[in-house]
Parts: sequence; structure tokens; C-alpha cells
Amino acid sequence: MKLTDVMPSEKWLEFAKSIYSKFGLNGAIYNKEGFLVHPRTPWANELCPIINGNKDSHFICASAQQNLSAMAKEQKKPIIGECDAGLIKIDVPIFVGNEFIGTAGGCGHLSEEGEVETFFISKMLNIEEEKVKELLTTVKKMSQNELDEVVKYVENELEKILSNFKNR
Repeated sequence: MKLTDVMPSEKWLEFAKSIYSKFGLNGAIYNKEGFLVHPRTPWANELCPIINGNKDSHFICASAQQNLSAMAKEQKKPIIGECDAGLIKIDVPIFVGNEFIGTAGGCGHLSEEGEVETFFISKMLNIEEEKVKELLTTVKKMSQNELDEVVKYVENELEKILSNFKNR
């Protein structure tokens, strides 16, 4: 089963956009292979599009997404982690019955205790460390309560989506 069996990618995009509009995160719905099932939502900050647009550094995001998605699948519960840049990533697993079909969540903010390694990012992106620091001024911080609120919202929305699918 695929996410698009549950609802079309346009509807998944609406859900991802709601994550962005409610919390300012890069809303994202990934299939079980770890690929977005919709076009990108607006960016949470000015750093993420540079990371994702650079063929040599997009792994900063991609490897963390793969790892967190695998953890969410295995543990059958939401996972809050970080990408290699130190920004928050939230992955809530999507199951139909016992079948894992993907994850929903968001990324692109910094936890209150989080720290970004500007030297590492500057080397990966091949830009000056001062430019990275400037870009980081567009990154918002989130408290643990705010992170929990995101998880609760995503779980509740998924519950509605999946109950509508089961009642078809």
C-alpha cells in the first residue's frame, strides 16, 4: 500500500502546508522509501533551501530523514531528532493496520537547547561561516512543549485521515 492509496498527493500537500502554517516548519509527508509525496511547502528558514539545493550537502537532511523514518517505523511511535545541521526533524509514522506506508512531520527549527555547528555547515555548503551565522538568524527556536504540540497535531490529523480512509 502507498500513501497515495489513502489520499492523493494534493491532499498530502494540504496537510504538509497546514504543518507549515500552524508551526512554521518545513511540512513534509514522506513515503516508505523516504521520498516526498508532494511538492515542497514554503521553507521554515533561509538555510534549509540552500542545504537542500546543494547536490554535495543535501545528505545533511536526507540521511537524518532516512534514519528517523526507520526509527519511527521500528518503534511505531513519533521520533523527534535532528538533521546533521542540528535542526529539528519530527517524524510521525503512518501505518495502515500493521503496514508502514510513510511518515508525516516537519523540520527546520532549532530546539531550545540545540546548537548548530556553523563551521561544519560552512564547509559542507562551501560558503563563509559568517554567511551561515547570518542565515541562522532566520531559524526559530522551539520548546519541548511546542515540539510535543506538533507531534500531537500530526497524530490527530493522521488519525482523521486514516479513519476517513477506513470508512470509504
